[in-house]
Amino acid sequence: MERIEYEVELERTDGPAEHTSMTLPPALTKGQRLNVPVEGGYVHAEVIEVTKLTTDEPIRWKLLARELGKPRQEGSIPIDRLNASNDD
Repeated sequence: MERIEYEVELERTDGPAEHTSMTLPPALTKGQRLNVPVEGGYVHAEVIEVTKLTTDEPIRWKLLARELGKPRQEGSIPIDRLNASNDD
């Protein structure tokens, strides 16, 4: 499966938003959950919105996500195995 580079804006529960980039599978959907890398580890987050930034090749995407807390040890989706499904 082709992976896409996303510019990520992460709304934090305890401070200002963080910005990072991630390579993920295409077709992320609103409400999907994933682990987002931040300084010092990862946080569990929910996708709020995915926006196409450019129509030129390569297409650039922005991912807006909201922090839900520290990643769960069981049942969380590692980034390298994340798929387009909302099942977790």
